[in-house]
Amino acid sequence: MFSDRVLDRPMTIDEMLEVMDEDGHVTGVVGVDFDDVVEMAPDEFLDRISQLLVGCVLLRDICFEVLGSNEDTIILEVAGDPSSVISLHSGDIAA
Repeated sequence: MFSDRVLDRPMTIDEMLEVMDEDGHVTGVVGVDFDDVVEMAPDEFLDRISQLLVGCVLLRDICFEVLGSNEDTIILEVAGDPSSVISLHSGDIAA
C-alpha cells in the first residue's frame, strides 16, 4: 500500500536530483497529521508539506493528491519545484 512509501525524513539534495523529472519537479509521499490539515491556513499547510518533502519552505509550484489515511495521518503525494532549495544549498557549498 502507500504507507510503506511515506518518507521518514525530508529528501536530501542528492535524492532530489536523482528523482527530479524532466520538468525539474520532485515527487514524494508524506504523512501529515490530521489536526494540521484542519487547523492550518492554506499557506501554512503548503509550507508544512514542503518541509516534510524537502526540509524547508522553499518548494515551489506545489501540488498534492490525497492517497489515503493511516489512523490520524493523511497520506499525500506531493510534487513541486525544488530549484530554490537546491540553489540555496549550492550557495552554502560555494561560500
